[in-house]
Amino acid sequence: MTTVRSTIFVFLIAAVAASAAVDPILLNLVMPDAKFVSGIQVESSRNSPFGRYVLSQIEMNDPGFTKFITTTGFDPRRDLAEVVAGTSGTSADPATLVLGRGTFSPAVILAAAKAHGATVSTYGAIDIITVTHPGANTAGGLAFLNASYAAMGTVDAVKGAIDRYKSPAGTPSVFSSRAQTLSDNNDAWFLSTGPVTDFFTGKIADPNLGGALKGNLLQAVLQADGGVKFGDNVTISGQALTRSDKDAAALADVVRFLAGMVQMNSGSDPNAKKLASLLDTLTLSTPGATMQLSLSIPESTVEQLFMPGGTSGPKARMKRAALR
Repeated sequence: MTTVRSTIFVFLIAAVAASAAVDPILLNLVMPDAKFVSGIQVESSRNSPFGRYVLSQIEMNDPGFTKFITTTGFDPRRDLAEVVAGTSGTSADPATLVLGRGTFSPAVILAAAKAHGATVSTYGAIDIITVTHPGANTAGGLAFLNASYAAMGTVDAVKGAIDRYKSPAGTPSVFSSRAQTLSDNNDAWFLSTGPVTDFFTGKIADPNLGGALKGNLLQAVLQADGGVKFGDNVTISGQALTRSDKDAAALADVVRFLAGMVQMNSGSDPNAKKLASLLDTLTLSTPGATMQLSLSIPESTVEQLFMPGGTSGPKARMKRAALR
């Protein structure tokens, strides 16, 4: 069971990317009624300073990670190339699907999963490794479509991906063109095909923020997309389509207000102080009913902000050197 959970985990560590268009096969495997889609390229992450930094945070000598690599022969730092994820359904009953492209050894991983007590079933002549996490309402599944593509998520979502793999759709999904454009211009990207409250409702633990999402803060946002471009400067961009010009202007005012609050509290909170310096580069515009924003952050500052201590520690520097 540990092997199965480790396999699932490695899909989630792919949080850095190098510029390349999204794989159309992965995109076509996403459920056509997806409400939220995101993607990240990891194949050439070593060419990105931030990519090398994230890889340096993976404990190469961690016994569990080392055992997983030894048992399966799969090293995500080397063998995982791209990840695309989709979510559909409702907040109360979501369907999630994470799709990976890379170099896999399905027979070896399947044997390791069985050896650790995993349940394996067959659907459409493809094996599905099933995992039920404590407290989860639905079981999770992992299937290797071939040696290059894998699907993970709720079992029904994985079965849907198998169906689409065996019988590809003749026409692209409604979000395909947007995803292609976003992936062409970003290393990591996301898009919503409907109101963003459909995605966030029920997922925010903070009662104040969760209540705000149910109120007027994001109700006006009909669709949203954005991305991150890595380099010496990490560029974050996004846009939100709202119901009207007035809603777009109001949303921009909310963003400015939140940025101002961070800057006001920068004297007493170290993290707020870091954020305050970054928000000086924030730009906002409201062409029509769309709010657009962008933010440019030095790569070294991103390391300090999200992974404190990583840039200055000798251990991290030695790790990054080893990955070059």
